[in-house]
Amino acid sequence: NPASLKSLAFHLANLVGEYELAFQHLIDSDRLDEVLTPMYRATFRLADQDDSGAIELEEFRKLWTSTADSDLATAFAEVDADGDGRISVDEYALARRRLLAGAG
Repeated sequence: NPASLKSLAFHLANLVGEYELAFQHLIDSDRLDEVLTPMYRATFRLADQDDSGAIELEEFRKLWTSTADSDLATAFAEVDADGDGRISVDEYALARRRLLAGAG
């Protein structure tokens, strides 16, 4: 039914708008990290398959199966801020926040 689809599209557009406003409010109020840190830590633990407390290149590769090796190495180096060959939970959280917030 075209009328039902139009109504659904309208409601979805409103929900997306509300989400964008709420997300922007989190950014503006400096509460984004408070809300997202538990998610960062949980996804980090999933990626850190050997429970070493860091994500090594091979673990990182499993997250990016469709990325060319050169792109993968570049992305890994950008996230590995201290250059120790491992991504710490703090480096991971910073990269995720930048990606999500469109910063950096």
